[in-house]
Amino acid sequence: MYDAYRPQKAVDHFVSWSKELEDQLEKAQYYRRVDKARVFELDYVAERSGRSRGSTIDLTIIKGGKRPHKIKEENRLLLDGYRIMFLNDRTVDMGSSFDLFDDASHHENNLIAEKYKKLRVYLKNTMKKCGFKTINEEWWHYTLKNEPYPADQESSYFNVTGE
Repeated sequence: MYDAYRPQKAVDHFVSWSKELEDQLEKAQYYRRVDKARVFELDYVAERSGRSRGSTIDLTIIKGGKRPHKIKEENRLLLDGYRIMFLNDRTVDMGSSFDLFDDASHHENNLIAEKYKKLRVYLKNTMKKCGFKTINEEWWHYTLKNEPYPADQESSYFNVTGE
């Protein structure tokens, strides 16, 4: 699991980050082809997140007996000839890295090999059987179908922290 509960104030920091257009430190790793000012418009980040309702997780698959290791940055050539940064952490290779804002991260795209698409379908089907739904933009993103705290209620967004 990469990411789960996130306090609303942390989500608010993403909103602030998106407006700091001069800050491009992570562009090569996470949003090489995306204009930072458009990350919300393109649905890569939301101002109100299911994570702040305790209903959304980001995850992938890791082979039995394996453990993640320190990220190794690798150049990856997509099928359209474009290069992305692949952040190898020893989890199962899904064709693009977790948190990459790019069409290559979408469940349905023509930028990755068929073997990666099959792995994404496997993860998606497994999560659906467990009561989760997904979004097209991120192969790693899953939200409970029957959320205990509905998105349409202001009181459903929590700011609980360990502070």
